Amino acid sequence: MKYKYTFLRNRLYYDEILVPYLEKMSKKGWNLVSMNTFFKFEKTPQTYKYQVDYNPLTDEYLETLNYLGYEHVCCVQDMHIYRNLDLNAEDLSSDEDILCETKLKLFKPWMIIFCLFSAIFFYGVTKFLSWLYRYTWGSLLLNLDMYFISLLLYSCSFLCVLGALSIFMKRSALKKRTYSYQKLKYLDGIVQLVTIILAVFTIFMFFVLKMNRLSTLLEIIGYFIMITLFAKIINTKIPLIKDSAKRKIASIVAVVIFIGAYYFYGEIDFFNLDKQEVTITLPKNKKIDVKDSNILVDITTFNQKIGYDQEVDEPIYSYEGYYQCANTFISKNIFKELVVEHEREERMPSDEEINKITDEKGSWSRDEVKYDTYQNVLKKYKSNHSKYFDTVIEIGQYKLGIKEKNILVVYDGDIDYFYSHYLKIIE
Repeated sequence: MKYKYTFLRNRLYYDEILVPYLEKMSKKGWNLVSMNTFFKFEKTPQTYKYQVDYNPLTDEYLETLNYLGYEHVCCVQDMHIYRNLDLNAEDLSSDEDILCETKLKLFKPWMIIFCLFSAIFFYGVTKFLSWLYRYTWGSLLLNLDMYFISLLLYSCSFLCVLGALSIFMKRSALKKRTYSYQKLKYLDGIVQLVTIILAVFTIFMFFVLKMNRLSTLLEIIGYFIMITLFAKIINTKIPLIKDSAKRKIASIVAVVIFIGAYYFYGEIDFFNLDKQEVTITLPKNKKIDVKDSNILVDITTFNQKIGYDQEVDEPIYSYEGYYQCANTFISKNIFKELVVEHEREERMPSDEEINKITDEKGSWSRDEVKYDTYQNVLKKYKSNHSKYFDTVIEIGQYKLGIKEKNILVVYDGDIDYFYSHYLKIIE
């Protein structure tokens, strides 16, 4: 094996642990080639002395280093790694005050502000997902992907707060000249542990929820590649530019290109690449509108144009929702959720009632209509007789039926007719 990769444990900015680590690897025959998210080592017979330096690259400085026998290996931001075949070569240690001031530039105040604003943003986005939190367990089973996104946003918010705290403590330690790996390693360890757990959980949930879609897989891979390349260019390539003005211009150009690429990639529609298995002959004007799935349930939504709303100049559609669940426990809980949801919708206030509430309270929210219990709903809406379903509940213009692992929701139609003539074909 010619190359070896190791994960960047802890922050690279701790000279007292980084240099001994690189020299230890060198004695084993592994010498550093590059670093970003991972250390990349190459198998070579030489043993090197390593040094970390924060001085900007200039031709004059490189000449001095060359005279001392040092060669530049790689860099991450303003931190440069050098090596020397002479194990007794002079250290590139700087004055402690100068070194601390240099390191302060790595932990800029705006980074703290950015982390805190990011935390507020991620937390704020979760408020738009408040509609997820309903009465039954079925809401979790039915909206597993959205709950995952919500949890991911909460985790990102927490991680941003930890990041801001980490940067603040490092700045404080540098100013007080108490900057030490031993003192700060635990905070960095927590940040890194949370990051790793979050990454593993995210990968796992994508497999559970989305990896059955080629479109989503391509989106994830594309964004990952773009972010990785951007981070590599910003951290390891641009710092090699010797002229400071050119370095700033290159950074701006890189940011603009990244934003542009990110935007245009997001506009690409990969949905047509997904397999659309349509094995059912539907009535005229009716088609499969949505086909979604996760490890718990496959959802197919059928729609049909039934009229036209002249006031808003838009067509009116009816639909049927067909839910194929993994087992009866899931189907029963999802059925309860759908029943409770449709009953709440049936109890929604009229426009006049909403206007009255708005006049009294100054605003109106759907949250003011509370969810009822499933047992109470059953008392109001008795189960109808059905040839194919174990239970059918009619709420307004909707009929909801459950049969073992399958659920069907029909709008303004005969649930048995739709099932017997069309859905039985795909079972």
